[in-house]
Order: sequence, then C-alpha cells, then structure tokens
Amino acid sequence: MKQQYDTQIIALDSNASSTAISPISNEPLNRYPTQPPVGTSKDSDVRDLLASLGRRKWFIAGIAGLMALISLLISLSMTPIYRAQATIKIDPNDKQIVDFGVSATKGYQETKEFMQTQYKLLKSRALAKRVIDSLDLEATLLNEENEKKSKPFYAGFIADIKEKIKSNKEDNLSGKPTLPPAELAFIKGLTIEPVGKSQLVNIYYEAKDPKLASAIVNSLTTNFIKMNIDGRINAADDAKKLLREQLVLVKSKLQESEARLVKHEREKGIINTGGKKTLIADSLEVINRAYAEAKKSRIDAEAAYRQRGGASGAIRSLDNVVIQTLKADLQRLRTKYQENLQIYKPSYPLMRELQNQIRSTQSSLNRELKLVKSGASQDLKSRFIAATQREKELKAELSREKARLLDSRDRSLGHNTLQREVQTNRELYEGLLQRLKEVGVAGGVGTNNVSIVDTAFDPFKKYKPNTKLNLIIGILLGLMLGSLLALLLEHSDDRIKSVDDLKKLTDLPVLGIFPNIRLSSQKKNQRQAVLVTEQTSSAIAEAFRSLRTNMLFATPEGVPKLLHLTSSSSGEGKSNTAINLAIVFAQSGKSVLLIDADLRKPSLHKYLKLKNKVGLSNYISEEASVSEIETNTHIPGLTAITSGPFTSNPADFLSSNAMLDLLKQAADAYDLVIIDSPPVMGLADALVLSNRSTATLFVVASHETEKKHILGAIERLKMGYGNVIGFVLTKAREGKKSGYGYDYDYGDSWQDNSNVAKLELK
Repeated sequence: MKQQYDTQIIALDSNASSTAISPISNEPLNRYPTQPPVGTSKDSDVRDLLASLGRRKWFIAGIAGLMALISLLISLSMTPIYRAQATIKIDPNDKQIVDFGVSATKGYQETKEFMQTQYKLLKSRALAKRVIDSLDLEATLLNEENEKKSKPFYAGFIADIKEKIKSNKEDNLSGKPTLPPAELAFIKGLTIEPVGKSQLVNIYYEAKDPKLASAIVNSLTTNFIKMNIDGRINAADDAKKLLREQLVLVKSKLQESEARLVKHEREKGIINTGGKKTLIADSLEVINRAYAEAKKSRIDAEAAYRQRGGASGAIRSLDNVVIQTLKADLQRLRTKYQENLQIYKPSYPLMRELQNQIRSTQSSLNRELKLVKSGASQDLKSRFIAATQREKELKAELSREKARLLDSRDRSLGHNTLQREVQTNRELYEGLLQRLKEVGVAGGVGTNNVSIVDTAFDPFKKYKPNTKLNLIIGILLGLMLGSLLALLLEHSDDRIKSVDDLKKLTDLPVLGIFPNIRLSSQKKNQRQAVLVTEQTSSAIAEAFRSLRTNMLFATPEGVPKLLHLTSSSSGEGKSNTAINLAIVFAQSGKSVLLIDADLRKPSLHKYLKLKNKVGLSNYISEEASVSEIETNTHIPGLTAITSGPFTSNPADFLSSNAMLDLLKQAADAYDLVIIDSPPVMGLADALVLSNRSTATLFVVASHETEKKHILGAIERLKMGYGNVIGFVLTKAREGKKSGYGYDYDYGDSWQDNSNVAKLELK
C-alpha cells in the first residue's frame, strides 16, 4: 500500500502556512466552497415560542396547579358574603322649580353632570347616616369592622400593617376631623352601577347576613327618595324667601321710576297717549305717507299727459256709442257696395248713391274721432295740473310738521330714558311675582323624579367568594406565570434543542438527525453502538441511511474521501455516529476504513469488540506497518484502525508525516475513510485532523451542547482551514416535530417498552 509522494503539512505553531495540502492530491484542502460565515441567533417567531412552551408544558402545568390550589384554599378560608340588589329610575328632565325661561329639557352635558351628581349622592355620608339611623346599624357595622374571627389566615397580618400605616397618618394629621367609622363601613359595602344608555341605576349592598343586605338596600332607596323630596322642599322655601326680598326691592324701584316720568311729562308739556309715539310723530308719519302718494300721482298724471294723449283718445273712442254706430254703418255700406258690384257697374245710379252714402258716413266718423281725441288730451292735462298742486301743498305741510317734531324733541329730552326705565322695572316686577306664585305651588306639591323599579329580596346564594371564578383566575394566572418562567428558562438555556436552533445559529446544513433512543435493561450495562446491524428496521438505522444519502450531495465530488467527525465536547455521540455511518456505507458496497484518532480517550475498539494492543500510535511511532494495524471487523466491507497504546503527545503524533502518509495510503486503498477524533474545545487534535481531511462533519447533542461552544468550535476549525460541511444532531427529543422529515416511529423491533434505559453515547 505504501507509495512515495510529496507532502506539505500545516503547522499548528507560529510558523504555520496559510494553506494545507490534501494527502489525496497536491490540491489545496479548501478547494470546496469556503466555510460560510458564522451567524447569530435571530428573534424567535411564534412557532419557536410555542415549541419552547411545549417543551416545558409540565412545568407550566405544575405552576398552574399550584396557583389553582392556592386560590381554592383562599376561597375556602374566606367568609361568605351575600349581595342584595334594587333598581331605581332617575329622570334627569324633571320640571325645574325656578327656570327663568330656560327649557326644562337638559342637554347631553347637563344630563351627564346631573346623573353623576345623583350617583355621588347615593354614596354620600348624609344618606348613609339616614339608613344607619333608620335600621339602627351603627353597633352592627362597628362590630363587623373590628372583628377578625372569620377572616382568612393572612388577614390578621395585613390588618396589623394597615393599622400601623393608619396610626402613622393620624399622627401626621393630628387635629383634622375623621369620618365616622360606621358610615365608612357602610359605604364600603355599597356599590352603585348605572345601566348603560338608560335612566336605571342598580344599587348593591354586600353583607354577611342576606336579610340585612336586602333590608339595607330597600332602606337606602326609600331614604334616597325622601332626601330628594326634602331637598326640593327646602329649595322651594329658600327660593320663595329670596323672591320676596327681590320683589320688595323691584316694586320700590318701579314706583320711583313712574313718579319721575310723570313729573317730567308735566314739566315739558308732553302728552302721552300710552303708546310708544307722540301725537306730533303720528301726524308727521300720516302727512309723510300722503305726500309720497301725491308725488306718485303727479308723476303718473304727467307721464299720461306727455306720452299717452293719443292713446287715451283711441281708448275713449271704444266707449263712444256714436263712433261705434258710425263705424257699423260704414262697414254695412261697404259690404253692400261690394255685393252690388258683382251685378252693377260703378256708374250705375244705385252704385253712385251707395258711394255718396259711404263718403258722408266716413266724414261724420272722422269728425267724431277728432272731437274725442281733443277731449281726452284736455282731461289728462287737467289731472296733471291738479296732482302737481296737491304735491306742493303736502310738501309745505310736511316741512311745517318736521319743524314741530324737532321742537317737541327738544322739549322732551330724557323722556325716552325714563320710559325705558319704567318699562324694565315693570317687567321685572311682573316676572318675579309670577315666579313667586309658581314656587308656592311647586313647594306644596313636592314633586319627585326618582322612582323604585325593583325592590331588593333576600339573596339565596353567596356572592363572594366565587370559588369557580377564583379557580379559573388562579389557573390563568398560573398559566401566565408558568409560561413567563418557562420563557425565561428557555431564554437563559443556551443549549441546542432542535434543527431550527442550528439553522439560526449558522448557515451550515443539518445532514442528519438521530433520536434519543432507549435500549432494553438487558443491554443497560453494555456499550453498544452497532445499532444499524442489530436493529436494521429501526428508526435509527433509517436515520443513518438518510445521512448516507445526504453525504452524496454534501460536496461537489460527492462523498468526501477523508471524512472527519468531531464535536465541541465529549459525550455528544460522535464515536457512535462514526461507527454507524461507516456501517451503512459498508452495507452499500463500499470499502470503508474507520480510524480511531482519539488517542486520549479511545472507544471504537470497545464498541466493535476489537483488541487495542496495536494501533494508530504504533504506526506513527514506526513500531508497526499499515497491514499490522488494520483489523477486519465482523461487518463485511468495514476495516478498523484502533488507537493503539496511550501516548503522551497526541497532537504531535497527529501532525507528523507518518499520519499524513497513512491518510494518503488509506485514501488510495479504500472508497471512504472515516476518522473519529477528540472534541474541538481545549484540544488541538481535531484542528489537525480537520485540516488533513477532505471534509469535517460536526456532531451536536440535542439539549446538551451549548451554542457558544458550537460557535467557538466552528471558529477554531475555520481558523485551522477545516472544511466543515454540516451538522449531525443526536439525542433529539422532538421526533416528527424536529423538522427533519422522516418518521422516528417507524418499526418497533428496536424498542422494548419495559424497563428501558437510555443508550450511553460517547
């Protein structure tokens, strides 16, 4: 097998070259696509969040159960409280006692403020005092306020703290009055709840005694109505008193203003007829209207005279009997002449006679029309002259009346002011007198805008504690708290749990994924890793066959000739993965060499039940040849090289020319060489082997390997020019939900449900 060739070794010290040479050929080892850059974790999406909660579902369920138990204990330790209810109606648009012209219907804002005032009155100390006095509740309320017998186990401690705080406040606020304790206790149990979009109000009271609760609610509604009526009566009395005082003052002012007005009219000689205007003003207004009408008549007469003289004559001719008769005779003679013209000639004597008659009649008609036209023009002229004369007379009279009015105004200076003062005082006096009458009527009637809709009855079931509701709240709080704690634990847990975690951590593909299998108790103490031969139909065997298929597409040349397996730390299953992967490739007809390069903690000879007296360390130290260290296993097509005796300098051994020579010979002699190496972190062995190999497969244990260790290991391999082509995820717990695509539940020959124990992976 041994051949001569030139090699170049990458040094792991300060004199190391930047590029290593493959033992297979003289090509650089980084001929495959360069290692993709290491990424960082991304924010979890909804699916990751649900997956995190699913992994800790029992923890969340435990917190929820604990909170439910605490809620149940608290509910059982609390004293039962009963709640009575009554319903009243409050009408905000009740008639006001003194509205002074304002509409009785309130606007939206006024209605809102009115209803809020009523709610505050229902919880006022004055109403509470009425109810306490009517039912003699002061002693009962004080006893309930001070007793601590039936309170929960934690209530005494809380009450002591409250008393200390209250005492400190009272020391700081010395000298200030405090509310009566009985009224405070009463208001604590009272609840006012308006019914939305209505005038109804629900009144609730909570007490230990159901009968007492209903009696308090009924007494509260009754006393609220009485308090409302008493308030209206008191308001009416106050209003009447105020109105009487104002009425006396206004009456005195009215009398004084009337006296001043009469005195002024007597001194100035002003005659007041009771109207708003004087006689001179009325006369001036009449003359002004007559003058305007005369002016209009004069303009119309002048226009008729100037423009419509002929037209007036034509119009009058229509009404003249003589003219109309002559026109009729003329028309008759002309018609007769035309008829005779059909028989006689114009020179005929009869025809000549008719012509003479026509001319005579036409002459008479023309004379009459001339007379009518001349008479119409003369008539229009007469009318125009008369209208002009009347306009002049009225204009002169209007000027005289204006002068009289101006003189009257000078004499009545201040008269209008006195009149307005008298009118204002009179209206105010009459208004106050009317309101006084209305207040007297309203105060006597005692109207009320509050009515009882439903009275309270004795409650037949307890209101608090609501055990079912408290349990639900406890469970919900427990679920929320448990989910929050679970997410915090998941966030603080830096371990890889699924394929998605690896995909988010780096851009390297996940080529294989293997479940966290269990073996029967009979194999509990055996270090068994040859699963694909002993359990050929199991899910683990199918997983390794799937990994074998994925390796065909892992590099441009297919399956790497020299495949190196490593992990970030020990116990992640890389040796187990190396053995089973070698077996499935051997089963496919390939010649496979499995090398145990873990010179610090070898394990392949134990899994494969081989002797480890002669191995890799003997060949590197030139104590044995290749043929002497190669061992055929019980699996056809699979040859193994064990680690050999322990050596004190494994890194130097693996960096030697002898190791490079061995890999060259193995690559020429076998279809596939699989190298099992120590973990990356803290050791240089894996970096040397990764550089000497065609490709490196990185093994990660689910729920064990931390992300920072993976990132550190990948970074170290990248610095050593190792060609990491992907991950293998072992000990996966999610099964189908891991996201890899094949079913781990396939077959059941590999699993025994009784007395199972976890497979010990190295």
